[in-house]
Amino acid sequence: MLLSIRAKLLTLIIVSTLAATSILTGVSVYRDAIRFTEGKRAEIEATAKVFASATADAVRANSQGEALKVLRAVAKIPGILNASIHLPNGRIFAMMGEGVVLVREPMAASGPLALMGLIMQESISVDVPVISGGESIGKLTMVADTSQVAKNAFDSLMTAVLAGAIAMLVGFLLAFRTQRVIVRRISTITETMDHVRLRHDFARRIEGQSNDELDVIAKGFNSMLDEVQFRDSQLAQHRENLEREVADRTQDYRIAKENADAANAAKSDFLATMSHEIRTPMNGILVMAELLAASELQPKQKRFADVIARSGSSLLAIINDILDFSKIEAGKIELETIPVIIDDVVETVAQLFEEKARSKGLDLATHITSNIPARIGADPVRLNQVLSNLVNNALKFTESGSVNIKISRDPERPGNILFGVEDTGIGIPADKLDKVFEAFSQADQTTTRKFGGTGLGLAICKRLVDSMEGEIFVRSTLGVGTTFFFSIPIIHVDRMDTASLPLRHGPGRILLAVSGKATTENLTRYLREQGFEVGDPVNDVLEPGQGDVKLIIAEAGLLGDPGIRPLLKRAPTIAVGTFGDAEIDRVIDQGLAQGQLIKPISRRELSQTIGDVLAGNTVKRTGAQANAVDVAHYPDRLVLVADDNAVNREVIIETLRRFDLPCDTVIDGRAAIEAVKSKHYDMVFMDGSMPDIDGFEATIKIREWEHETGKPQLPIVALTAHVVGAHADAWKRAGMNGVLHKPFTMQAMADTLKSYLVASTRPAIPAAAHVAVAAPAPARIPEVVPVAALPARALPAKVVLNDDPEDPILEPNVTRQLLDMAKMGGQEAVTRIYRLYLENGPPALAEIDASLDAKDSNRLGKAAHALKSMSLSLGAQRVAAGASELEKAARGELEKLYAEQRVTIEAELEQAYARIALLMEAEGLGTAPAQSAVA
Repeated sequence: MLLSIRAKLLTLIIVSTLAATSILTGVSVYRDAIRFTEGKRAEIEATAKVFASATADAVRANSQGEALKVLRAVAKIPGILNASIHLPNGRIFAMMGEGVVLVREPMAASGPLALMGLIMQESISVDVPVISGGESIGKLTMVADTSQVAKNAFDSLMTAVLAGAIAMLVGFLLAFRTQRVIVRRISTITETMDHVRLRHDFARRIEGQSNDELDVIAKGFNSMLDEVQFRDSQLAQHRENLEREVADRTQDYRIAKENADAANAAKSDFLATMSHEIRTPMNGILVMAELLAASELQPKQKRFADVIARSGSSLLAIINDILDFSKIEAGKIELETIPVIIDDVVETVAQLFEEKARSKGLDLATHITSNIPARIGADPVRLNQVLSNLVNNALKFTESGSVNIKISRDPERPGNILFGVEDTGIGIPADKLDKVFEAFSQADQTTTRKFGGTGLGLAICKRLVDSMEGEIFVRSTLGVGTTFFFSIPIIHVDRMDTASLPLRHGPGRILLAVSGKATTENLTRYLREQGFEVGDPVNDVLEPGQGDVKLIIAEAGLLGDPGIRPLLKRAPTIAVGTFGDAEIDRVIDQGLAQGQLIKPISRRELSQTIGDVLAGNTVKRTGAQANAVDVAHYPDRLVLVADDNAVNREVIIETLRRFDLPCDTVIDGRAAIEAVKSKHYDMVFMDGSMPDIDGFEATIKIREWEHETGKPQLPIVALTAHVVGAHADAWKRAGMNGVLHKPFTMQAMADTLKSYLVASTRPAIPAAAHVAVAAPAPARIPEVVPVAALPARALPAKVVLNDDPEDPILEPNVTRQLLDMAKMGGQEAVTRIYRLYLENGPPALAEIDASLDAKDSNRLGKAAHALKSMSLSLGAQRVAAGASELEKAARGELEKLYAEQRVTIEAELEQAYARIALLMEAEGLGTAPAQSAVA
């Protein structure tokens, strides 16, 4: 049934008045009840405190008579139902009033239930302590009558109901009068509309003025009729004035274009300023990296330094052009043509992405065919940028398998060189291949959500390759993998651009057993190009008599297999591993390998290493020997070290070497779980904070696996920098057996090992060796030389050491332990530990800055904890303290403290760098790489 407007208005007013009255009534009753109850409670509390004080002496004297005299006075107060004194043991000392009193407090509810609870309560109870001489010796309880609340509520209810009835009557009268006026006006409007609709009489108008919404409707309808009448004349005028309107619009567009050009100019000015600000710190990074690369370093460290220098140069050059965005928009990117060594470009890109590939468990490999020039004319910055973008893209979209960088002659254009980046990732649908090089384009939106990215990388690659007069294209199979190719012309620049064949060390037979399909295939190609026959060491053991072996190249982990060891006596061996891998050090220390190759393996490094090993120039490593008197040895035990920080791993590897204790290393909790399941370990050192799965969650999963399989519980010791707070006891909750706090001492490590391992009865050093070896004296921490007495190169620029004896930059005990280790034969390891800290410090600070820029407190806390952990490992206690404060602030989201603490960390890092540089020079540990906390 349809209600008329009149009925709707009357109903609305009645309902709203009734609702308002009900709400006001409930609020009024509730507030009166609350006010009375609170007032009564305050009155009783005040009275109770007075009488509690009066009875204190009686209770102290255990005089019930005196206490009853006081309570009789309480009974004379109107409204008091009961008063009693209770001793601390709960016994009633004295009581006056009704023997049993039912006390009903207001119900803990909301809405109507809370109101009913207040109204229905009949009494309230108040407890106050009885204090004598500052000591609580009992409590006084008073119960008061509150039945008056219900009467007050009823009176308020009646008053409100009467007021509501009057309000409803007045509202009804007003509504009745108002609706008559409104209905009359609406009827006039509808009659006029019907007249116009039926008779098309556009001259008819709605009459009457009322200055309300109905008048607005009437005026709107009248205006519409005016517009209809004016339509034809307006169309005619529009045709006549079309040319003039076009000119006006053109002028508007011209003004808009000028505004856009002005905005673009302002943007260009801003980018130019930013370019200058970024280039300034980059200059420091480049100069120090080049100085480091030019210093006397071991081949592997020199290669890392060269990568830093070349990468820094590439980054600076890229920044210069990217920030000059107006050139890119206008298509005015200028390319230079200078001699470029192909091997340098490929090795630099591979080494830059080695850590990322390793963290995802991917095999990153490279292969350069022998039929391409050693050098070509190209822009090294742009070439590096394109290849880096493609490798980064491949790693992003590949979860398992490999990424292979392949360089060869273009078979379709022999005058071109073909670069290919092949992955075993998710692949690209065939209908999306044509769009991958468009700006802001990815295969689909789910790709963006899962893997991130803007979709600009491949578009930039295409524009750069086009600028090189080359071609970029892609081949992909969904679910199998993708290969991106780009082909650029070979520009001959000098006499050294002729084809460079690798030095031939063959013929002969090489046994090859390395992990990763791509690495295996590439090494096989390289070895065959050098004239070798390639075989499998496992098959050679199972099927002897296949011929002499000239060289063995195998994974470091495989060389420890007892079944393979007889084979190692037949030929020199090269161990293959990854940077920071403890296994490769162990097999070299044990004499199981004479050379080493670090993945990703370059053809130059492969040729050089093979030549050195075949010539007898083997790798010499001397592990740190533990003190034979005070340190137990565990050569027949094996432990697992799980830590994501390279500095921490190096420290514990070298520490364990002093105990003659072999170890495996992994970089996250997931890898630790798999290692425990696949191999027997006597003990595990587990870092708490690691990516993917942290050490505590990994321990929980290991304990669950042990319970399900019936395995005995493996000793797991936490490695943590948390000593206080909620995280300090996380190792207990995870089910770990113990904890070793960073920084740890040799004694702490010895005690921990002694608790869970049985020392070997086999001596670590032959008896004859002990005759000639004297125990080294404890290492002395060099005194800080005054700044004025130091050579200019001893300290980083603008850094003045502030080494307070009460709060030294480097913790003396940890430093002494490391220097002891160096003097016992571990000088190379200690040098590597300090260098790793200097190399990883700036990225750690950069991660803190990135977290601050992203306003991500959780990420900031993790970054600060990582810096604290690595600093504690080598005793940089002031850096660790600053990082700890920032970590606490991040966990409490105290954003106002971030900036100040970040400045403190940067200053202390500079102090630590300078102190380490001084220490390394004084102890003959080499020249420290120049570093700056400002990255």
